[in-house]
Amino acid sequence: MLDKVKKIGTNTVYYGLGNILNKSLGFILIPIYARVIPIEQYGVLAILELIILLLLALLTFGITSGHERFFFLEKDKNEYSKFLFNNVFGLFFLSIASLSIVSFFKPHISVFFWGKIDYSHLILLVLVISFVEINNLIPLQILQYEGKPLKYIITNLVRLLLSVLGTIYFVISKKLGIEGILYGRLIGSGLTMIFQLFNVIIPRISIKFDFSKISMTMRYGLPLTVSLIGYLIFSSSDRYMINWLLDERSTGMYGFGFKIANIVMLMVQSIGIGYLPSMYRQEKQVDNVRFYRKMLFYYTFIMSYSVLFFLFFYKILLWPLVQNKEYWSGIVIVPVMSLAFLIMGMNYFVNIGLTLKNKTRYYIIPTFFSAFVNIGLNLIFIKRFGFIGAAYSALISQSINTLLIAVIANRFMAIGFEWKKIFMVLILVFIFFIIGAEVYTGSKILVAIIRISLLLLFPFVLYKLNLFESIEIQRLKEGIFNLKSRIFSFLNL
Repeated sequence: MLDKVKKIGTNTVYYGLGNILNKSLGFILIPIYARVIPIEQYGVLAILELIILLLLALLTFGITSGHERFFFLEKDKNEYSKFLFNNVFGLFFLSIASLSIVSFFKPHISVFFWGKIDYSHLILLVLVISFVEINNLIPLQILQYEGKPLKYIITNLVRLLLSVLGTIYFVISKKLGIEGILYGRLIGSGLTMIFQLFNVIIPRISIKFDFSKISMTMRYGLPLTVSLIGYLIFSSSDRYMINWLLDERSTGMYGFGFKIANIVMLMVQSIGIGYLPSMYRQEKQVDNVRFYRKMLFYYTFIMSYSVLFFLFFYKILLWPLVQNKEYWSGIVIVPVMSLAFLIMGMNYFVNIGLTLKNKTRYYIIPTFFSAFVNIGLNLIFIKRFGFIGAAYSALISQSINTLLIAVIANRFMAIGFEWKKIFMVLILVFIFFIIGAEVYTGSKILVAIIRISLLLLFPFVLYKLNLFESIEIQRLKEGIFNLKSRIFSFLNL
């Protein structure tokens, strides 16, 4: 079991790094944003990024999800080259057709979000970026599922560098503001799409039309896309409703805090990226139920510990980069959103019954229910508490979403997750965070020492509460012993 966990951990490091590189453009450029973009304009950027997120999720038409699901099955049947061609062709055609239709409504979209048509030209840029990034998804999945981490990382690193350089040029040299940010993103993603087309896609395809392949993929993936509509309403209505109920300044502050907390989401997605191939490979194994059961506990422990570390020290790293006080007003939401993202990551593990049994249509129930709950809570909480109310709404709604998915998925494949242990870990991480956050001695060094001590104490407390099995402790001790041996051997050299 722990060998499998080790392999997932290795995949998480490699592909997680690629995922972080892929999505870290906004973090790297935060110092530039804070220096040259007023907080109100940052609120506009937050909405534009939200639109890209919505389009990326909806206009894949489930093809990318289906490509992941049937990747190994089509490989086993020696039909992958034909399968790939039909999926790539279908995704290209459907995305360009749908985005072309959306482009006719640019002024209406601008009016919907901001009450004026001033941002129509930015909407067009958003549509082009969305098309490029949609067609970058399958090549990256191929590199991941074929086990080519170095190419995966290099591709995302080059894309990031091109985007950063392009953004610096257009924002600093040309002083184009938000438009320059979008141009920079388009350059990085566009050149990457062209490279991946010739380097990843073309060498692997056989040009044979077989609409049964794309039909199979979309039958699996489209219910996920429909459920994504509910999920995106649930996960993105916060920024729209803050913009509507409050103002662009509040949207900007919330957007900044959300982006900082999104570091946790990147960690969550990295674990998910590392886990998914193993989840599909394990489907036919005898001990698959135990594997799926333990993975949720390991995820909760690792992410809880990571979130605790992040919340203790992120301000220290952020302060030299951002000293604009208006931006800092948004970080009040970071602890709440970090916990919401941690719980969101559990969906990778509790959805086994829906994913492996191809019951993806059942995602629709929890996602739309959670969306309606979130909208209702936002109406109440934002008016009462300001933009931090949206963070509380997200936490409550996400908890309901994960609970419903777990209950429904269990009907199709009973896993017997270790919920008692999981809740114990979550309660303890909350207690440790409160202790660490409330510590104030006037000495930053002493505060750091106390927080480091709490981090060292956290796994020890879990050990004393017997949350780990004896075989897990034994393997962990063996791993520590082997690590010590390697270190001593290296030092002797």
